[in-house]
Amino acid sequence: MTAFSQVKSIARVIYSNPPAHGAAVVTEILNDAALRAEWEQEVADMRDRIQEMRTLFVQTLKDLGVDADFSFIERQNGMFSFSGLNKDQVNRLKDEFGIYIVALAVSAWQV
Repeated sequence: MTAFSQVKSIARVIYSNPPAHGAAVVTEILNDAALRAEWEQEVADMRDRIQEMRTLFVQTLKDLGVDADFSFIERQNGMFSFSGLNKDQVNRLKDEFGIYIVALAVSAWQV
């Protein structure tokens, strides 16, 4: 057996059998009332922080006199946010200010 085939064999085992440690941690947290309550509180704190940051962002834009209405950002949920910026605006943020965000994506259903 060559060294390359041995490496391929080891890699196959690693990729085909992901570690169980993460699943065991999740099981422990979800099955322990105190740990679950702590986790739920941490998730709620993160959700509230994201919402506070969205509100602050929209208010700052208003305070700076930005004409566009970005209030839709405050109404969004989840970790990610649709900015409404087009590709040129996204490129300007990147090129002039070093701010990297995802450009507006078009799904296969819209093509």
